[in-house]
Amino acid sequence: MSFQGDVAGIGLGELLQGLARGGKDGVLTLYGDNLASAIGLKEGLLYLLESPEESDDEWRRRTDCAWANAPDPDLDLARRTAIARAERMESVYQMLEAPNLHFRFEPGPLPLPRNARLRRGAVYSLDGHSNENSPWGVGMGVESVLLEHARISDEAGGADTCQRIDVPIIVEGVDTARELHGFLAQCDGHSTIGEIADRLACPARQCLGTVSGLMKVGALRLATPGELLTLTKLELDQVRFERAANRTRGWLRKTPPGPPTASDGDRLLTLWESGQLGNVLQSLQPSTARQLVRKLDIVDPELEHQLDRWEDLARYHTGDTITRFRRGILRAAAVTSGIEVEGGAHDLVMECLRIARGFAEKQTGSRARSILRVAASTQPEAHQVRVELGARMIEHGLRAEGAAWMLEAAKALVADQDLDRASQVLGLLLKGVPEHREAQQLLTQTRGVLARAKKRKRHGLVGLSAALAISMVAFVQFHAKQERDRRFQEVTDSIENPTHALALLTEHFEHDSSDRIVALRSALEQRQKDLDRVRRDAWESKFDAIARECAKGDPLEAYALLTSLPQPPVMESGLVVPWGDPAELLAGLRIRLEKDRDAIPAGIEATAEQMQAEARLIQAAGELKVEVAGEKGPAFETFAKDVAALHASLTKRRQAREIAQAASVERDKQARQDQLLASARFFKESAQLEDAVATYEELLAGDESGELEDLLAREVDEAREQLEGRIAALAHAQAGRHQEAIDTLDKVGLDSQRTKLPWRIDSVPTGATVTMDDGSTHTTPFVLETPVGQQLQLHFALAGCEDRSLGVDRPGDVTMAMHRAPERQWSGAHRIEAVPVAVGEDHVVADRGGRLVRLGADGVARWEVDLKTLGGIGRTPQFLDQLPGHLLILTEDGDAWLCNAENGDLEGPVSIGAPVLEGPYPVLGKLAAVFDNGTYAVWEDGLEPSIYPLSSRSQAEVPRSSPYGEGTSNVVVLRSGRGLDPELDSPWSTWRVEIREKHYLVRRGGDDGVQFTIRRDGEWAFLAWESPNIFMPGGRLWVSDGAGLRAFMPEASPAPTIQIQPAEDE
Repeated sequence: MSFQGDVAGIGLGELLQGLARGGKDGVLTLYGDNLASAIGLKEGLLYLLESPEESDDEWRRRTDCAWANAPDPDLDLARRTAIARAERMESVYQMLEAPNLHFRFEPGPLPLPRNARLRRGAVYSLDGHSNENSPWGVGMGVESVLLEHARISDEAGGADTCQRIDVPIIVEGVDTARELHGFLAQCDGHSTIGEIADRLACPARQCLGTVSGLMKVGALRLATPGELLTLTKLELDQVRFERAANRTRGWLRKTPPGPPTASDGDRLLTLWESGQLGNVLQSLQPSTARQLVRKLDIVDPELEHQLDRWEDLARYHTGDTITRFRRGILRAAAVTSGIEVEGGAHDLVMECLRIARGFAEKQTGSRARSILRVAASTQPEAHQVRVELGARMIEHGLRAEGAAWMLEAAKALVADQDLDRASQVLGLLLKGVPEHREAQQLLTQTRGVLARAKKRKRHGLVGLSAALAISMVAFVQFHAKQERDRRFQEVTDSIENPTHALALLTEHFEHDSSDRIVALRSALEQRQKDLDRVRRDAWESKFDAIARECAKGDPLEAYALLTSLPQPPVMESGLVVPWGDPAELLAGLRIRLEKDRDAIPAGIEATAEQMQAEARLIQAAGELKVEVAGEKGPAFETFAKDVAALHASLTKRRQAREIAQAASVERDKQARQDQLLASARFFKESAQLEDAVATYEELLAGDESGELEDLLAREVDEAREQLEGRIAALAHAQAGRHQEAIDTLDKVGLDSQRTKLPWRIDSVPTGATVTMDDGSTHTTPFVLETPVGQQLQLHFALAGCEDRSLGVDRPGDVTMAMHRAPERQWSGAHRIEAVPVAVGEDHVVADRGGRLVRLGADGVARWEVDLKTLGGIGRTPQFLDQLPGHLLILTEDGDAWLCNAENGDLEGPVSIGAPVLEGPYPVLGKLAAVFDNGTYAVWEDGLEPSIYPLSSRSQAEVPRSSPYGEGTSNVVVLRSGRGLDPELDSPWSTWRVEIREKHYLVRRGGDDGVQFTIRRDGEWAFLAWESPNIFMPGGRLWVSDGAGLRAFMPEASPAPTIQIQPAEDE
């Protein structure tokens, strides 16, 4: 047995748990404010069933909107089913939160879905044991539903910030959780939240909660009104009116009340003038459509344009009384302004009266009074219209205004000598406004005139019957009054059935013209007319609804409504009504079907959306053909022939299109194959091997026959082999094995002079600027890609180092040693063997040509002298302790000179007469030298030495340094040809200089590996370390070779680069 009730006391959750625990199987139907749901219960599981209010058209519409960019007829049913299930789940969630619900539970088996189609061979569980193949979908436990509702509601706590019609847009640069990336992929900036939820087949609140959460972290934002209007235009351009309507709803919701912005207003008006917005108005709810038209009225307030827009809106929403009301106001204003309106003033008044009647039925009296005043403003002239207008105004409380209209009509009828109608009008007026004195007086006068006219007709009879009447009056007066009252009561008791009451009134008072009877007859006739109008309007409303369904709705539903339309009601009052003909509805339905067919291109240019519409049209025509087969009558027979012809033409057209599409696909496939083959060969010829192999593979993947694979096998294999060879060659080149890379290219048939290989250019130290032939610059280290044979000239430059150049014609790694630039240098035509002598910050230097120069810190000579000597100066000059500021210079042929270090003044020479063997060198505060003639000379404070036999030299006078006499306290020297290791350590620091084949390597001891190089020019003469001071904490290195004499300070800028291995010149 079924039972029903309200769930306000126990809650829906408790009700569902109770039914599940009690093992109740059946259908639970729930109703609430704008909510309806049907839930099936079987063996403790819940199944989401179709509610009576559901419509397949709604699911089809939402599927088309959600998958507008990816339609697929094969998936259409599955998508509709998923969307319907998600929406039913959303309804259940809403009902779990609704305060008041009414339920009805019908025990028994669950009904199959209306459109259930059981597949042949599939096993369906109608007893609830198999959840997977259930025709009602997957069953759910009550507790899981309640817990899921609680979870989603908790996550969607802030979801009131957005609605289904909002469009979410991704904000770039915000990191989000990986599990949200799939959802964000659906946020394409064109889809509403509702469409995203439909694509994901999830309840709307779940999607709204996710969007709200992402908005809080800044990952999403909602489209602005301007962006929504842009999206509306995009959807209209693609003929997707329902999606355009959704974005228009979003724009209206986000736009503040009042006028839109100037830019939005201009765009809106442009859309209207282009005719595109009319299609949107059909898809919008009447209230939303009115809101849109009001925005347009603000932008374009011209009366005639406003009227045109509301006329269009009234055609789209024929049953919307408020739209008709607004149109009536505008029509009246147009008539007043002299603008011609459709139907003229009379039709306008009648339309206003019908609108007022509609408002009265909905108990909106203020609107009824407003529209009646609008009708009155047109100043109708017809008497009957004035009477009806006045009666309606009195009925809706406008007694004074209505009475004035009825009184004017009555006066006009009196003037036209139509006293009977005038009397009826006045009686009707006094029924509504009994206290109206002028109407009472006019009625009395009118009835008096009528009475006198009748009296004249009966004047002859009155005299004859006077005596009899006088004699009988006393007898019958009492009985006649009683009988009259009884019959009058009988008539008034039947007032709810005015037809029967009028029959009784005619029967009992046919010739009675008393005020009482006339007023009653008038009231009954009006009542009869009112009832006839109600029946007329009800039938016309049904007819109009069917006409709208035929024009825009579901064809099958329209046909079902058409066949259920009853015959027009009989008008008891004699009201003449031009009833609509069902044949017109059939014709309209046929025209609509043909219009839908003609709107779809017959050829292959039809879009997927249009072909889906055609498939639905074929299905509808086929079902209509079956439905109409059993109907009789010429209209139905004609309609059956038309539908059959339509179905046949559509089927034939679709078959022809499928054949044409197959041929087009084959042509496109062949053209695509030709294009791919040409592209692959071009890529292969131009050595773009990755693109070539990818294009070959795409070509072969699209060849279902497999013929191309055999034809192109050699060509494809060669491309793959070349690609693998080039990859291997690149690997060799990146590892520095460039010759192997070139050999690999040659092996696979690739031209090394057309194939670029990478090679590395570096410098020691790094950071050198390399200028190419074309003027472009790079900073080391960097990588170039060039083929074999390409000539390049590389110019290296680094601050503090000498510029260097290198020419290359093939790929190969290069490491360029950037030699340190000298701090100071001196060169000439002769070899320099004398070690520089420090004089403050300057140095005195000499060469084998006899030149003696004081070289300043800036490299400029302070003074210069030439000694006339054949042997030249090969020994380091020495200062005399007892003659300050003077240097002793010995030439190789045995001449001695004194030189003032300050100004270069010379004294001498004094010839010893034999070549020098050792010295000069300091000994016991003096300078000494050994000569080839076996003598030993000593200088104390002048140019003239003391000469002794060598045999008399004491041990204290033997030099401890080299025989060249440079063993001073501030210089250490390494000379060429002495058989020593080719390196020299500084005794004052950890710096060391090593002699290499093409350069000198200067490095600092320890683990830091700091080093730099100095260019070597030919044979070297000596290397010398000068002791450090406050200005040169690392000392100074002197180098003498083919480039002359150069000085370097190892700890001067630029800071050397850390290198583990010494650099080698290329």
